[in-house]
Amino acid sequence: IPSDPAVIDINSDGLADQIYVGDMGGQVWRFDFNNHESDAASLTGGVIANLATDATDGVRRFFYAPDVAYIKGADPSKSYLSISIGSGNRAHPLDTAVNDRFYMIKQFDIFNAPAGYGIKPDETSPYRAITEADLYDTTTNDIESTDTDVADAAMASLSTSQGWMLQLAAPGEKVLSSSLSFNKALTFVTYLPEASGEDICSPAIGASRMYRVKLEDATPLHANESSDAESEDSGRTTEIEGSGITSTPYLYFDTEGKINEVVHFTPINSINPGPAKRTFWSEQAEY
Repeated sequence: IPSDPAVIDINSDGLADQIYVGDMGGQVWRFDFNNHESDAASLTGGVIANLATDATDGVRRFFYAPDVAYIKGADPSKSYLSISIGSGNRAHPLDTAVNDRFYMIKQFDIFNAPAGYGIKPDETSPYRAITEADLYDTTTNDIESTDTDVADAAMASLSTSQGWMLQLAAPGEKVLSSSLSFNKALTFVTYLPEASGEDICSPAIGASRMYRVKLEDATPLHANESSDAESEDSGRTTEIEGSGITSTPYLYFDTEGKINEVVHFTPINSINPGPAKRTFWSEQAEY
């Protein structure tokens, strides 16, 4: 597990209640703490999603922490935690053999551990880890189709799903950072490998693409963007100027209160940073 964990205090009592983390086998784990217990009953854990592989797509890996948000439904039974996470092999960023995905997984058990998860395989349990078959495939954006029958069928499928998945379209496109959920919007960045330039001695740098979608259904965030269900990304994406692998998106509030989403690129010279050099020092008095 190379990823940082996402630690949640769901009841705002100052204590960790839940942890979510992905692994190198394409699994997503959940751990629940019972802070009123002092023995083994204080921790329950298990795999909540197995999204690793199929016969043709290769193994999908999770290197970065999931992004967790609370989605309030029309009634309490419709509320859930969204667990958003993208796959991509950071150790081999130029690989094009694996078809990576972005996922949003619903967890309806918000304040308590799901019944049966974490039980040993030799014991009877009704719990089953979520697979891609349980997720609505939102890749073609049928929800915004101009054909009402197609759109209605897509919404019906989404409403009975355990979340959604988005297949990344470009060869080798992968997610190499965490996503950002804010105000029912989801932002994440993908890395697109590219061949090196004319100088065969220079490294391949690649490009990046930002996705901005509605968290609940992965439709484009802005209505004025393309909603053509036949297009590659259905208006979800923006090409980012620059090259290399970007940081996790974060929010920036300017002096007028306007919200901006920002990413940074890994500096090209970080490939060979050279010898370290001291640039400043400070002294702190002892008390």
